[in-house]
Amino acid sequence: MSLAALQPMRRSRKKADAEPNEWVYRRDNNTLEHRTGVYYVDLDRCESSAAVLDWLFQIFNKTWCTPKTIFDLMTHLQERIRPQARLCSFGMSRPGTKEATS
Repeated sequence: MSLAALQPMRRSRKKADAEPNEWVYRRDNNTLEHRTGVYYVDLDRCESSAAVLDWLFQIFNKTWCTPKTIFDLMTHLQERIRPQARLCSFGMSRPGTKEATS
């Protein structure tokens, strides 16, 4: 999969929203679980921009990953943890994050 493959997803958000989401939020353990049930993202471990980026690339490199997989995950991350507002802005770590204090 290439990063260029994500562009059409961004442009056709309504179409993407109409399709089943590949990730399900599990409130009981604060995770996003892939619809196959074989992979999950622990939102409690998304305490820095580096941690979020690590999750994205972990999944991006899976053989089952599609552009929709990444698009849906990024949509969930934006809704659940708001990474740009909470973890980084203008290319800088936000005060109080693990990156800013290390």
